[in-house]
Amino acid sequence: MKTSVLIPCYNAARYLGEAIESAFAQGLPLHEVIVVDDGSTDETERVVAAFGERVQYHLQTHAGIGPARNRALELSSGDVIAFLDADDVWPPGSLAARLTVLEADESVEYVYGEVEQFVSPELSEGGARRHEAAVLTASPARLLGAMLARRRVFAKVGGFSERLRIGETVDWVARADDLGVRNECLPRLVLRRRLHTANTGLTQQGSRSDYLAVARAALARRRS
Repeated sequence: MKTSVLIPCYNAARYLGEAIESAFAQGLPLHEVIVVDDGSTDETERVVAAFGERVQYHLQTHAGIGPARNRALELSSGDVIAFLDADDVWPPGSLAARLTVLEADESVEYVYGEVEQFVSPELSEGGARRHEAAVLTASPARLLGAMLARRRVFAKVGGFSERLRIGETVDWVARADDLGVRNECLPRLVLRRRLHTANTGLTQQGSRSDYLAVARAALARRRS
């Protein structure tokens, strides 16, 4: 199966290179690696350019994470889709382990695994302490970076909400569940999620009402 790795980013040049390197370190031939730059004002383009023709770079006017994810999907052509946020990394063997699940059972439409959070090394001691409570043992999580999905599932579920500033993944997973999309949990670490001062959960605290909107929409679908 042809694997598309899709990396949406916004002002994440500090971490983007490490994310891309973790994709190429998976030991598998990748059909394509696509970076959609959501209007960054940092050195994102320069970071991508260092990888040459191995990475496709697409710049768009800043529109938010939902539009950036959808644009990456539109640009991709692989049989299976792997999203990776620009500040996260895949541990060795992550992609191969998830791909094995899909190859073994055609009825599984997406697979996900365990996620481990880590404090970004550049944080000061005080900054690191503020994140310590969030660093937990690896556990299963349906974050996009921990998932690998067949392209057909997006035709069934649709893309990502472009109205939400945060919670677009929660919304997508809820819609997939409502449609009975079959998924499987892989009992191994597949994603390392970076904790730093610019995490969306911190910078978009004023948008947390989006999670309530997602919950209300899911309830409305089930009632109907």
